[in-house]
Amino acid sequence: MFVESYGAVTFTNAAFAARIDPARARLAERLGAAGFHAVSNMIRSPITGGGSWLAHTSLMAGVRIDEQPAFDVLMTTRFHALAHDFAAAGYRTIAVQPRINEAWPEGRFFGFEDIFIGPDMGYGGPRYTWESVPDQYVLHWVEQRVIAPARGPIFAMVILASSHTPFDRVPPVISDWMSLGRGDPYRAAPGQNFPVRGAQIFTNDEGYLACLEYDLDVLGRFIGERIRDDTLIIVLGDHQPPLIAARETQDRSVPIYAISRNASRLAPFRQRGYVEGLRPARMNADAAMEDFLERFVADFSRGPPTGSTRTGSTETGSTRR
Repeated sequence: MFVESYGAVTFTNAAFAARIDPARARLAERLGAAGFHAVSNMIRSPITGGGSWLAHTSLMAGVRIDEQPAFDVLMTTRFHALAHDFAAAGYRTIAVQPRINEAWPEGRFFGFEDIFIGPDMGYGGPRYTWESVPDQYVLHWVEQRVIAPARGPIFAMVILASSHTPFDRVPPVISDWMSLGRGDPYRAAPGQNFPVRGAQIFTNDEGYLACLEYDLDVLGRFIGERIRDDTLIIVLGDHQPPLIAARETQDRSVPIYAISRNASRLAPFRQRGYVEGLRPARMNADAAMEDFLERFVADFSRGPPTGSTRTGSTETGSTRR
């Protein structure tokens, strides 16, 4: 699960950390109470402040994609992505893109069997920042329509957008998941508003922090209350937020969490420098998103995926076939 704009600045900026640390503590408490273990690290995004799809692509394809022309070229190749490995291992591969409102053919290049976009989710309630569907509704939809009816293993990439710029409208948290329906409860439940005027979009720190608090609270509730097995969950930011406070750091690091009730599934992450809890030991990433695929497959595969070989360097942008 990618959390929009969840960046290292929420740790390194004292004012930001003072607001977000309690939300992280609540997330950790909910995970622990439900029997989950969590480890954390920092990972370096190829971009900062925007261009989320380039970060998603870099992690999924194992190639550094930091500009649109590189993405366009990649889409002309037969690259090997993480979803291809899961499909070869018998998983149903799913992409959940709630902010896409038209066909997303690129998803087939990434190896996704099923692609769900905004109109598929039947949301009829009010929209929030970036005209987005509330992430709690998205996660509930995924649990009800994808996870619950599954008859076999699933690999899902879920994009969360409630913390997207301009951070002007924050959804409320709905305590009763089953009341969400098509989004009717949002019409009566008040959210938070942080109006943006002119260039203040880059200094809307309060709105950003409120959006991120919401997402961390929703994630804690979703994982703790709705995930009933020992699924391996990866949660990470896509890039630093488009705020002056983040730009001044000149850092592209974002937090990444590995979470599961099965502690042994987190052992490979610990061996790669992840530490217990939701606070990484270091604030500057020593690994990049394009490194994740190769390491994950090496750590969790019994052997190379059927019919595939891995060649090429992520530094030169070679694709895997």
